[in-house]
Amino acid sequence: MFIEFLKKSFFLFLIFTFFAIPILIPLNCVNQIGLVGLNQFTIGNILDQKRLWAHAILTALFCGATLTMGIHSIRHYINRRQNYLMSERHTQSLQATTILVCGIPRHECNIETLYKMFNVFPGGVKRIWIAYAAPELHKEITKRISTTNKLEAAECKLLKAKMKQNDKNGRRTSYSSTNALNRDTERHQQTQQQQQLSDEAFPSTSRPHHRSAAFPMSLFAKKVDSILTYRSELSNMNASIIGKQQAALAAMRENQEENRMRAAFIQFNHQLGAHLATQSVCHRKTLTMEPRYLEIHPKDVLWDNLGYKFKTRNVRRTVAIILEAALIIFWGVPVAFVASISKLDAIVRFAPFLSGVYNLPKIVVGIIQGILPPIGLAVLMMILPIILYRKYICIYIYIYIYIFRLVIHVLLVTTLANGIFAAVQAIKDNPNNIMEMLASTLPQASTFFLSFILLSITRIPLLLLQLGPLITYHIGKRLTSTPRKMFATETDFASVDWGMTIPVHTIAFSIGLLYSTIQPLILPFITIYFGLYYVAFRYMFLYVYRQPFNSSGLVFPRIVDQMYIATVLFEIVMLGIFVLQKATGPSIVMFIVLVVSLMTIVISRNKVFKPLIKYIPVTAFEARDVQ
Repeated sequence: MFIEFLKKSFFLFLIFTFFAIPILIPLNCVNQIGLVGLNQFTIGNILDQKRLWAHAILTALFCGATLTMGIHSIRHYINRRQNYLMSERHTQSLQATTILVCGIPRHECNIETLYKMFNVFPGGVKRIWIAYAAPELHKEITKRISTTNKLEAAECKLLKAKMKQNDKNGRRTSYSSTNALNRDTERHQQTQQQQQLSDEAFPSTSRPHHRSAAFPMSLFAKKVDSILTYRSELSNMNASIIGKQQAALAAMRENQEENRMRAAFIQFNHQLGAHLATQSVCHRKTLTMEPRYLEIHPKDVLWDNLGYKFKTRNVRRTVAIILEAALIIFWGVPVAFVASISKLDAIVRFAPFLSGVYNLPKIVVGIIQGILPPIGLAVLMMILPIILYRKYICIYIYIYIYIFRLVIHVLLVTTLANGIFAAVQAIKDNPNNIMEMLASTLPQASTFFLSFILLSITRIPLLLLQLGPLITYHIGKRLTSTPRKMFATETDFASVDWGMTIPVHTIAFSIGLLYSTIQPLILPFITIYFGLYYVAFRYMFLYVYRQPFNSSGLVFPRIVDQMYIATVLFEIVMLGIFVLQKATGPSIVMFIVLVVSLMTIVISRNKVFKPLIKYIPVTAFEARDVQ
C-alpha cells in the first residue's frame, strides 16, 4: 500500500502540474508587483485581486482531487485488508482468533470468570492464558544469552590460537582420500591425534582468560579460565532457568495471584467471536478491561506494560503529551534559526553588524543562503527521530508523533520564519502596511521548500546504492568472530522502518499540495520526487528489503490521515493569504471549501470507514460461509 501511495501521488501531482503551470505562472508574473528571482512566480507577486480567482478555483479542484484520492485509497485498502484477514491461511493462524485484554480487575483475573464472560460470543472460548510477570526468569535468560555468546567467542579464540600453533609446527594435515567414508574416518582419527598433540603442546596460559569480577573490582580480581568458567555458569543457569520455568507454569495452572498481571490472551474458536469481543462493552465499570487488541502477535506486545491499569495508561499518556509539547517548543528554536538563514539579506538589513558576511566570495554567500538551510533542516529532522524513537514506542503512535512534529516544524515554523524575517524590516519602517507585507513575503518561503525537495531527490541514488548497509556489512564481516554472528551478518536483510520512512514522504506530499497554487514551480519537482521514489522503493521491496514483521496494513491509514491534514492546512493557508490580500470573493469561496472538506473528512473517516479499517463486518463471514 505504501507503493500505491507513491504511485497515486505521482499521477496526482502530474495532473496538478498540467493545470497549474500554464494557468498560474502567467497570472503570477506578468505585469504585477515585480518581485525578482523565483519569487516573481509566487502568489505574493500578484497585485490584481481578480487574478486570485484562478488560485481559488484551482485550490478547490486540487483539494477535491486529494480528498477523492484519499477516499478511493482507503476503500481499496479496506477491501484488500479484509481479503487478507479472511484468507484461508490467515484464518487458520492463532493470531486471527486471539485477542489481548488489558486492565482486568484483580478479583476477576482468573480463567473461570473470563471464560464465563467471553464464552457468550459466537464459537465460544477455546483457550485462555493469564499473563504472569517473571522478571527474575527474564534476567536469567538474558544473562544466559550473554554468557553463551562469551563462551562461543572464547572457544573460537582458542581454536584460532591452536590452528596458528599447528601451522607453526607444521601439523596441519591435508586429506587426499578418494572414498568419502574412508576420508571421514581418516579425518576423525587424524583430528583426535592432532587434538592430543595440540593439548600436550598448547600451554594453559595461552587459553582465553578473563577477570571474574565486574569493574572496578576487576582490577584486583584474579584471572580465570574463560571456557571452563562460562561452561560452569551455563550449567548452573540452565538448572535454575528450568526450575523457574516449571514454577511459573505451576503457578499459571494453579491460578496463583503472585506475579499475576492484569491482562490475558483469549483465543476463540471462531474469528467472528474475536472481532465481536474486541468491539463489545465487556464490563459494567468504566475504564475497565480496556484496551483490547485484535490480531495480536507476540512480537507486537510490550510485555512490561501489560500490568498497567487503564487510568495509569492515561496518566502516562498525559505526561508524555506534556513532554512532547515542551520538546516541540524547544525544537522550534533551531528550526526557525536554520530557516531564517535563507533570508540573509533581510537579516543583514535588520542586524547591520552581520554585513561582514558579504565580504565573502559570492559563491560562499550563495551556498550559505541557498544550500545550507535545507541541509540544516534535513540534519535537524534526522536528529529528531534519534531523540524521539525508542524501542518501547508503538510504531503506529510514533508515526503520528513524527508526522505531527514535521508538520509543525517543517511546514509551519519554517514558513513563518521565512516570511517574518523577510518582512521584519519593511514592517518596522511602515507598520501600517503589515497585512500587505505579510501577504507578499509569506509565499516567498516556497523557495526554501523547493531547495528542500531537490535535496530530497538527491537521496534516491543513496537509497539504491545502499552504501551504509554495504559498509556495515563488510565491517561486521571482518569484526565477527563466532559462527552465530557470521550467520547473522550473512542472512540479515535490510528492512524499512515505517516510523522513519512514512512521515518523510507524507511531509513531501504536504509541501507539494500546500505550495501547489502558491508557487506552481514546485509541482514538477514534486512529481519527479514521487515518480523516482516509486521506482526506487518498488525495486527495493522486490529485491532488497525483507520486513521483520507484518502490520496487516494498519500503517496505511496513517498515510491517508496525513493527506487529510495536508488538505486542511492547504485550505487554511490559502484562506489566510486571501484575507491578507483583502480578496473578499476568493476568501468566501475558500471558507466554504474548508467547511465542506472538514465535513467530508469527519463523515468519511469517523462514520463510514473507521469501523471497517480494523474489523471485519458480519456479512463478510456470512458470505464466506456460503462459499
